[in-house]
Amino acid sequence: MKVFVLVYLAVVFILLVPLGAQAAPSLSSADVARIASGFCAVVGAGKPQVVRVVPPPRANVVAVGSHHWRPLWRVTMVGGASVEVADVSGIVVGFKAGMTGGRPGNVTTPNPETLIRRATTILDATGQKRELAESPELSTSADYSEDVLTWHRVWKEIPYVGDAVVIAFDSTSGELSSLFVNFTASPPRDIEEAVTAQQAVDYAEAALRRAVGGVPLQTLPPERVVVPVAATAHSPSVSRVSWHCRFAASTGQQVAAYVDIQSGEVFRIVK
Repeated sequence: MKVFVLVYLAVVFILLVPLGAQAAPSLSSADVARIASGFCAVVGAGKPQVVRVVPPPRANVVAVGSHHWRPLWRVTMVGGASVEVADVSGIVVGFKAGMTGGRPGNVTTPNPETLIRRATTILDATGQKRELAESPELSTSADYSEDVLTWHRVWKEIPYVGDAVVIAFDSTSGELSSLFVNFTASPPRDIEEAVTAQQAVDYAEAALRRAVGGVPLQTLPPERVVVPVAATAHSPSVSRVSWHCRFAASTGQQVAAYVDIQSGEVFRIVK
């Protein structure tokens, strides 16, 4: 009898796991279409009419390599523009312009203040209001085809490594080219800072001396950062609050290590 019960429970567990993995998304197609249309209307991306809405393949699974830690809906608009909407939050996390016709090629590039105002309006329309630095950085793409504004991601005033909101305008037409909310890992949990800056430097230096073959190192001031660790096929995304410990080797080489601020683990070395 006990064997039968155990087998029965095992079969039920096997059946239930796939059902949990295929849970329905939090948003509906109608919700997502409304969000995408509203965003396109604000940014002036052609006709704010939806052609197709594609839900996340699996509601609680994020694609490996995704630029956002939540499952994403993908929407195609009339004119070819594409919009990505994060499930659960409803935040617009991606936009790529389609064939909108554009404006004449002799449009004067707006001044930085105007660009920042326009980009701020677009950012407000996404719904992403938290975890951002107060002011963006303004730059030009490598081929000078786009004016790019970048809001770096922060957590409790601690900067992330790599994560940011990036908004690009066509340098010729002045139209919005693309927007990406590159938030590759979920926010960290509240933690206690168990490792001091000096302890982190000691742990990092010990690990780096082995990595660079005992070359003398000059310590540079450590900084608190958040390191996003993206999802893999076997684990969800995490954000690790860390000490970024940097050193200058006598050879002129710059080396660094990231030390978990709670456990003291040296989990990443950069040479």
